[in-house]
Amino acid sequence: MDRSTLINALLVCLLNVTFMIAGIFLNTVVIISLRRSSRLRKKLCYFMILPLSCFDLAVVAINHPIIVCRTILLSMDAYASEESELMTAWKAIVGNLTGFSISALLILSVERFLALRYPFFHQTAVTKRRLLLFLGFFVLVTVSLSSSLFFDGSIFVKIVIAFVLFFLFLFIYLNYNIFIVAKSKGKGSSTYTPNDHQETKGRELNLKQISTCSLVVGCFLICFSPVILFSVLRLTSDVLSYNRPSLVFRIWSSTFLTMNSTFNCLIFFWRNSVLRLEGMKTVKCLWPARP
Repeated sequence: MDRSTLINALLVCLLNVTFMIAGIFLNTVVIISLRRSSRLRKKLCYFMILPLSCFDLAVVAINHPIIVCRTILLSMDAYASEESELMTAWKAIVGNLTGFSISALLILSVERFLALRYPFFHQTAVTKRRLLLFLGFFVLVTVSLSSSLFFDGSIFVKIVIAFVLFFLFLFIYLNYNIFIVAKSKGKGSSTYTPNDHQETKGRELNLKQISTCSLVVGCFLICFSPVILFSVLRLTSDVLSYNRPSLVFRIWSSTFLTMNSTFNCLIFFWRNSVLRLEGMKTVKCLWPARP
């Protein structure tokens, strides 16, 4: 093993292990906080946070170890063929879990969009049961699309690109409208907390008051852009064939993609004052102060 391969493997493993621990901890705290707090359970605006946290917890707990295993195999020149059953299964697992997380994130955005843009319709038509049915539909679609991986890898890549671009378009559109509506109502940076009556210090946005909407869209673009770039290059040229540089780039792009599930927790949950306070209470209960 040469020095560059060793350094790359160490960096990838260190980054994945770090975000795996952080993601498991943060998402677990959020899940426990939502289950413990009756105040959060009763409000519909916090309902979709629970399935999103559960999916993100599965993503960081499963996808990060898979990436570490692929990195170790590659560094030891024991990397299995991309067409092998092991690699196909790993791709299916990573793709499905990531798709579940994106689906929950999209439905969360739809719910918040309806709450701000069409409040009367939201109060009369949007229920927890319907949100779960909507989520279940997208979960089934994700599983169905991922099945193409076992038949034709090129078709799967095309589906991934179309799937991600579709979600990306809806995600940007919904969150942009949420930001515009909230700003017009004087909500300032409290884009994702329509029921939070905490006073804002002003309408001008600075570096410390970047809207949650802008942060989420930016994070989504950054984390998924390497995967989209890799997929487009695979379809349009032979620049990225199945050689070592191509596999290294694939591993790094998968790492950034999986890191999004940890950033979701930080941006969506911990910027919310109610969730933040409940999370601190949960942490204190898990790790009580020593006398």
